[in-house]
Amino acid sequence: MKRERTSYAFLLEMIWVCAFFLICASIFVMAFAKAERVSRQADVLNQAVQATSNVMEEVLADFPSEEENLKAIPNAYVTEDFIIELQCSSEDGLAFFTVTAMDPKDGTIIYSLQSAKAFEEGGTS
Repeated sequence: MKRERTSYAFLLEMIWVCAFFLICASIFVMAFAKAERVSRQADVLNQAVQATSNVMEEVLADFPSEEENLKAIPNAYVTEDFIIELQCSSEDGLAFFTVTAMDPKDGTIIYSLQSAKAFEEGGTS
């Protein structure tokens, strides 16, 4: 009895198809993982923008009428997610404010917001 030689072409083709499928699947998994990471970063940035905007609105709503009263404004706010610093300076009858939201874990700056407001006419310059 003689054995016939079988061709392994079909087996080789199936190996190539499986390898191609694995490569495509890993690319899609990496793309979805990156999309999740970008979505989380966008969410953190959005929260930082909201927090700095809220602090800036509070500061501008309680804006002092005189330059000497700028020192009474607190310069740090701590929330659950951020450390928010406020820097104030004045020059030529204008008050300049910079609100910065930082990551409490490593201190990296996430978002910074700047604003300026003029002192009232009755205030000292």
